[in-house]
Amino acid sequence: MPSGQSAQSPSPAPHSSNSNIDDQVKILASELNLTTDQQDKVKTILTDQHQQAMTVVQDNSMSREDKLSKIHSLREATISKVRQTLTSDQQPKFDQMIANMQQRQEGGGAPPSSTTPPGSNSPSSTTPPAGMPPTTGKPPQ
Repeated sequence: MPSGQSAQSPSPAPHSSNSNIDDQVKILASELNLTTDQQDKVKTILTDQHQQAMTVVQDNSMSREDKLSKIHSLREATISKVRQTLTSDQQPKFDQMIANMQQRQEGGGAPPSSTTPPGSNSPSSTTPPAGMPPTTGKPPQ
């Protein structure tokens, strides 16, 4: 991904969010060999999740903790929906992509040595998968 994307502000700009979603779909399509139909379904899921997340972020009546909880729930639902569009051959690789992303977010980018299989820290497998906006409003890096 271009380094310029990580410097963008978290404000909802339609062109940047659509670009980010397109990038996420491309990553998943490349990593999981998605069909055109799967790519269309995943893009719809990610777009819907992004709109819901922006609604939560902009809701000033919610506490920060409630917002984080709601966005976490949205993320889990999105992962589930995307997983349902995949074949039984694609699902394990998707699950590994999600696990790698969660390790990077929780561990500050350094994968735990005891749980990381050899070779899983290659650039292609550590790219964050689609549909998971960071709970802080910043990119996960």
